[in-house]
Amino acid sequence: MEDCNSGLSKVYSKEFLIILNTFRIIEMINRLILRKIRCYYSIEFLSE
Repeated sequence: MEDCNSGLSKVYSKEFLIILNTFRIIEMINRLILRKIRCYYSIEFLSE
Protein backbone atom coordinates (compact mmCIF):
# COMPACT_ATOMS: atom_id res chain seq x y z
CA MET A 1 0.00 0.00 0.00
CA GLU A 2 2.80 2.44 0.86
CA ASP A 3 4.40 1.99 -2.55
CA CYS A 4 1.11 2.82 -4.28
CA ASN A 5 0.60 5.94 -2.16
CA SER A 6 4.13 7.26 -2.71
CA GLY A 7 3.77 6.62 -6.46
CA LEU A 8 0.50 8.56 -6.52
CA SER A 9 1.97 11.47 -4.55
CA LYS A 10 4.91 11.62 -6.97
CA VAL A 11 2.54 11.75 -9.93
CA TYR A 12 0.41 14.44 -8.28
CA SER A 13 3.43 16.56 -7.32
CA LYS A 14 4.71 16.34 -10.91
CA GLU A 15 1.32 17.47 -12.27
CA PHE A 16 1.21 20.23 -9.65
CA LEU A 17 4.68 21.45 -10.66
CA ILE A 18 3.66 21.46 -14.32
CA ILE A 19 0.56 23.54 -13.45
CA LEU A 20 2.65 25.94 -11.36
CA ASN A 21 5.17 26.37 -14.18
CA THR A 22 2.35 26.98 -16.66
CA PHE A 23 0.87 29.72 -14.46
CA ARG A 24 4.33 31.26 -14.03
CA ILE A 25 4.86 31.34 -17.81
CA ILE A 26 1.40 32.87 -18.35
CA GLU A 27 2.16 35.53 -15.72
CA MET A 28 5.48 36.39 -17.42
CA ILE A 29 3.77 36.68 -20.81
CA ASN A 30 1.04 38.90 -19.31
CA ARG A 31 3.67 41.20 -17.78
CA LEU A 32 5.52 41.48 -21.08
CA ILE A 33 2.28 42.29 -22.92
CA LEU A 34 1.28 44.88 -20.31
CA ARG A 35 4.72 46.50 -20.54
CA LYS A 36 4.47 46.72 -24.33
CA ILE A 37 0.95 48.18 -24.08
CA ARG A 38 2.15 50.79 -21.58
CA CYS A 39 5.08 51.75 -23.79
CA TYR A 40 2.76 51.97 -26.81
CA TYR A 41 0.25 54.18 -24.96
CA SER A 42 2.97 56.45 -23.53
CA ILE A 43 4.33 56.95 -27.06
CA GLU A 44 0.79 57.65 -28.33
CA PHE A 45 0.15 60.22 -25.58
CA LEU A 46 3.53 61.88 -26.12
CA SER A 47 2.96 62.17 -29.86
CA GLU A 48 -0.39 63.95 -29.39
